[in-house]
Amino acid sequence: MSHEVLVSGLDYQRLLRRHLAGDWGDICDYDAQENSLALAANKAVISQFRVTMADGQSAMMCIMTEERQVYTVVFFPN
Repeated sequence: MSHEVLVSGLDYQRLLRRHLAGDWGDICDYDAQENSLALAANKAVISQFRVTMADGQSAMMCIMTEERQVYTVVFFPN
């Protein structure tokens, strides 16, 4: 987890469970298809979830499982 995710107060664990179950969140159909192909080839997959921060601002939270599916990271891309 990035520090920003940890201190955000958001339920990142729920989004992580969605990612691990193959729910890629707010990505386009092309990227969803690429994720499905990447899973079969042990390549990196990424999910994006639109979240509302405590201050009411909208942000994108990303969850990426790296190649060989050893590590998963949760971060804000900006």
